[in-house]
Amino acid sequence: MDTVPADDLDSWDGSPYRLQTDGDAYVGLGVADMKGAIAAMLLGAARLRSRLSRGRVVLAFTADEEDATGYGMEWLCASRLIAADAAILFEPGSVTADSWDALYTAERGSCVVELSASGRAGHSGLPIAADGRAGHALVDALGALQDPAVLGAYRHPVDGTTPSVGGPTMLAGGTTPWAHPERLTATL
Repeated sequence: MDTVPADDLDSWDGSPYRLQTDGDAYVGLGVADMKGAIAAMLLGAARLRSRLSRGRVVLAFTADEEDATGYGMEWLCASRLIAADAAILFEPGSVTADSWDALYTAERGSCVVELSASGRAGHSGLPIAADGRAGHALVDALGALQDPAVLGAYRHPVDGTTPSVGGPTMLAGGTTPWAHPERLTATL
């Protein structure tokens, strides 16, 4: 559940698809995010249930967090297949060593944006000015978004942190290496 692609298999000290031990640690794709948290949820739910005098505890293990196609928790709720008086979302807080021991009481949230740039299409040998090319416009926009001052005035209402803008995670456009595309996109 909730794993991202293993990417370069040569960067792993074995198969990412096979659970291995390294001393007292487990190694494999998704061990911390999300298999470790699932084990913690099962144990926590059992302990919580043993202390409840009424009601029930429901664990909903849904896929789709990484792709956000709408077929996970969003689909369960929209189909009215799940309802609750309270909910707890378990998710590792960060990828830094210090954060794994913390319990976060608020989610910072995310915003996925597709940035689109348009320009004059044509052979790469044509003298199209830089400000007329989609590639130039996209690079300029991505560069501007890396400036911390772009969103620095905004603060999270709970913890006061500022937003962070990640670089593009997906780039698309063009049809051949020898032509300026009319449109390029970047997903952030």
